[in-house]
Amino acid sequence: MQKHYSKLIWLWLVFLILFNVMPLGNADSLNKKRLFELRLDYFVHSIIFLGFAWLWVFSRIMRFQFFGKHERLKYAFIIILAGIGLEYLQKLVPWRSFNPIDLYFNLFGAGVALLFLAVGRRETPDQ
Repeated sequence: MQKHYSKLIWLWLVFLILFNVMPLGNADSLNKKRLFELRLDYFVHSIIFLGFAWLWVFSRIMRFQFFGKHERLKYAFIIILAGIGLEYLQKLVPWRSFNPIDLYFNLFGAGVALLFLAVGRRETPDQ
């Protein structure tokens, strides 16, 4: 069963990739860059990274590891890479656009997810 649990992180990444390349309606309304106005999609960019945190908590509850050695380091690398890569992926998709503010909110959400790893470190040692 643990073998199936370890696939959850990859399924979550596939979901995030699909979510990030889906067309979301009128590009003009979505791509207006506002520095001081908080848009709902900025909040969503941060929240989607909490999925990584919930997967980490789930793995601790079910007592399985995603990776054998250096689990936290590898998991943290995936979270940060996803935070950066998902926004840059939108440069490659014609109906989406890169927004540096979205990137900042991705990284903020990734940082919150990484806090779960730090707190989890106190609860369970790496093996």
